[in-house]
Amino acid sequence: MSHRPLSAAAAALLLLSLPLYACTSPTQGAADLNGGAERSYTDEELANHDGSGYFPTTFTFEELLEDHRCEAGHAVDGGFSAGGYIVGAEGAPAAGTYWLAGQDDETGDLATYVPAEKEGHYQPSIAVGYLGFTLFQLHEGDAIFFSPASDQDLMRPLDPAPLDVSAPYVNGLYRVGVDIPAGTYTITQSSLSETAIADLGNAQPQVIVYSSLDFTTDNKVSEENLPRLEEGPVSVTVTVENGQFLELFGTVTNPEEA
Repeated sequence: MSHRPLSAAAAALLLLSLPLYACTSPTQGAADLNGGAERSYTDEELANHDGSGYFPTTFTFEELLEDHRCEAGHAVDGGFSAGGYIVGAEGAPAAGTYWLAGQDDETGDLATYVPAEKEGHYQPSIAVGYLGFTLFQLHEGDAIFFSPASDQDLMRPLDPAPLDVSAPYVNGLYRVGVDIPAGTYTITQSSLSETAIADLGNAQPQVIVYSSLDFTTDNKVSEENLPRLEEGPVSVTVTVENGQFLELFGTVTNPEEA
């Protein structure tokens, strides 16, 4: 549930009414997984608008820093801190696949913006809200805003070696055939994330299988929503193949016995 492509217009309109994650204080605005910029408009601005839409859908990097309540991020030992970056710029992450650290009891957030036609401006692209950890592909020239659940959580280049994990697998985005074996898994709700999911309004525990890290509808192989714990224990089974990606959001996964 955490990876959602946004059209620029839809995202900009949503942003006007929804609170934001704060890069420097991620507990603020925890109900918003949409990322984006927030602006106020005077009656005069609205009255004199040119009719192209009430609100702009592109923003400068400086505007996005201000509206995300961020500072520019920086490289630290082992990765990159919370904050805003232009991918590929000096001191920023290079293009590539990254591992974003997080927590089981509070969501982290990454909002991405692609360059717009107007030079120096960016438009909303994809917002990621996650529990545990996630993986994400960064593209050259994009503006990104990383808001982990804890200041100690970093974004770092993905190590091709398998993660040091064992069943039961908890929140995260796993590479099938690398981090976890292919096969059939039984998935249940996680008590570790019960409060975090409750804080997200209508969110539910969820498991999604992707065919790639290009998080689009076309690459979503399957999706299962589970009720919250207070609604009663429920389990689902999911079968995954090598090369796929298994995302666990508020769930625990165990391989089925052969």
